[in-house]
Amino acid sequence: MSRFTIDPNEPVQFSNILAHLHNPPPPPRKVSPPPDLFPEEEKKEIPYVPTDDSDSDIEENGFRIVTTMRWDPVLLEDHRDWHSTSSAEPRSPFLLLPYHLERLIRSAVGFGWNDVASQLSTPEFSADFIARLEDVVKDVVKNGSPEAKGEKCYKIRCVLRRNGNLTIHLRPVGPRPFDLLGAPFMTPAYIVPLTPNTLMTWPTAYAPILDVFLDTDPTTPSLFTRHKSTNRDVYDEARDRVGIESYNSPEEVLLINHDSDVVDGSMRNICIWRDGSWVTPPLASGCLDGVVRRWMLATGKVKERRIRSDELINGEWVLTSNSVEGCSFGKFVADREEHRNNNLRIRRLHPKPRPLTSSRPF
Repeated sequence: MSRFTIDPNEPVQFSNILAHLHNPPPPPRKVSPPPDLFPEEEKKEIPYVPTDDSDSDIEENGFRIVTTMRWDPVLLEDHRDWHSTSSAEPRSPFLLLPYHLERLIRSAVGFGWNDVASQLSTPEFSADFIARLEDVVKDVVKNGSPEAKGEKCYKIRCVLRRNGNLTIHLRPVGPRPFDLLGAPFMTPAYIVPLTPNTLMTWPTAYAPILDVFLDTDPTTPSLFTRHKSTNRDVYDEARDRVGIESYNSPEEVLLINHDSDVVDGSMRNICIWRDGSWVTPPLASGCLDGVVRRWMLATGKVKERRIRSDELINGEWVLTSNSVEGCSFGKFVADREEHRNNNLRIRRLHPKPRPLTSSRPF
């Protein structure tokens, strides 16, 4: 049995992780170094890799653990606090970086990869991880493809294999409003008087209002709904059932379990407004323990609460989150066919392109 254990319900000490990242200790004497988690054949994959809707990382007979994060220099501004749980912690352009290392460890434990989890928990890995991330960004900014060079924000996708090897991919993304949670319009009382067009252009045009539908069939919770991986079958099936044709579409679907409880979105964690605060489904529902979700719970921005599918109200606001977009808003749509027909009529009368989201799942 592995000596390494971790309680999935207890937070990792982020101060210890950050100490490893920014002040890595010297390697111990007379101890064999840990295996190279970034072998030469993997390092060649690190520079910018364009991606599409297909997932080239899925192996024929397996899956890989994934975490994705945003690199954005705006996170270094004094009034932004998305990067940490404490204002005393060092600021970083990597969104919620300590949570991503914690996610990799938790997922490795969850899937029974205890040997890999032990490797990830070492100070050497923490130091190497942050160094590799910084090298990836520097390399792309300096030598990347024409699509990536000169961009100010990037999505970083870290893919962990069963043998412990980690591959890092990077692609440019548009800017996002990172102070959403500190803004006054975080409450529906502020949102309700605003029109969709007002919200779509404030504070930026890069946060479209999502149409949020309810899945028609239940999903059985599993390790693949609780941990982020390349196995996205249940999410793709849910999107297909409600007719979401592309990852670019500003639409989302709410998965439900066999108890008719809301579980999650297909690409985002979700919250709804109840009794004066935002509430999100508990882990017992089968939802993904997302990075931004975890941060919002730790900082008291949201609360856990069981959400019944039959309590959703047509037109109510839905707060969505992931670690590339940050937070966005959607509106729950009870009758998707009628809604789409109305939208089609409106677009024919007033054609206007809508902003795009990522070209692949997060």
